[in-house]
Amino acid sequence: MLKQFLWCKALGLTIKCREDLALLPRWLRQIISYHCKKQYFQVAFPVTLKNHVYLLQNTEVDVWLRCGNGTTVIVELKENDVGKVVQQAIRRRSLADYVYVALNMDVSSIIRCLRNYLEIFQYGVGVVSTKDEVVVIRSYRRNIAEALRYRGLAEAVAPPKK
Repeated sequence: MLKQFLWCKALGLTIKCREDLALLPRWLRQIISYHCKKQYFQVAFPVTLKNHVYLLQNTEVDVWLRCGNGTTVIVELKENDVGKVVQQAIRRRSLADYVYVALNMDVSSIIRCLRNYLEIFQYGVGVVSTKDEVVVIRSYRRNIAEALRYRGLAEAVAPPKK
């Protein structure tokens, strides 16, 4: 899925080899390893990383990533406003192959909050804990079976409030 990049107000970073990945936080390296594969476990370089990018419809995204294999990833960053970042991610879902929300919260707090935002599973939105530097839920291309599987897991771990 090719998404046209229109304008960027900040400098970007191009990762050209495996050693360059050390510049990035662990959670971002995980996202790159999940979605920027050429074959087997090889990363498809170059990987272009830009922040505060304006895409189509003049929509700003916090982090935009384009892999050497053509895959695009968006990451929306927030301190702890789960409701706002989930809505942003859902609105931006059609602009990239994969979308993540990154929250500066620990994993257990994120899991507790997600029971109120189960719609992220319908859209394949991934979740990251920047505090614990880990991908909590991996983003996926919209797939009904995958959405139901993740939603079932989330309900089992933290049943929704009634």
